[in-house]
Amino acid sequence: MNNLYQYYQPLELIAWQLQQQPEVTSSAESIVHHQVKLIVLGEASGSKEDQHGEPFMGRAGQLLTAMLNAIQLKHEDVFITNISKCRSSQNRDPNAEEMATSSPFLNQQIALLQPDLLLAVGDAAAHYLLNTKQSLDSLRGKIHHFGASQTPLIVTYHPADLLRNPMDKNKAYTDLQFAQKTLAASV
Repeated sequence: MNNLYQYYQPLELIAWQLQQQPEVTSSAESIVHHQVKLIVLGEASGSKEDQHGEPFMGRAGQLLTAMLNAIQLKHEDVFITNISKCRSSQNRDPNAEEMATSSPFLNQQIALLQPDLLLAVGDAAAHYLLNTKQSLDSLRGKIHHFGASQTPLIVTYHPADLLRNPMDKNKAYTDLQFAQKTLAASV
């Protein structure tokens, strides 16, 4: 039976466990929805995300919403989170220690939600999830797989990067269309 409670309670426990970690100052998580088709994974929350309690706030969040709308996805079809559950005060990519702390929680989120597809936005998320240092461009346009469940994973640009480099928006749209086709094939 798919209902909100079966996802909410385990993820609430994960959030509580994270708060018990001394190196975790705060964490921004999305509202959990049932029947999740897609998990969008960024790198780590920033101060604005921590203030509001959810990832991808501000202009990058607005762009992410527009990106999801472009492929006919509604927020109830998507779980948005970050690979790191720790926030760096320097707004940098997560380091190895932060990822070691966050990995069990991220893996449990993915296992509990059982998405049809993971969308890694940005090179930090792609590098961690795929355990590679290959360039973002070399990872795009392919279906990769994550974890023991071999969950399909697609890589694209982070919305914040697209705001800095608008010339890459067409490439990101191509990635989103690829994600849309991959989701349609999984039904």
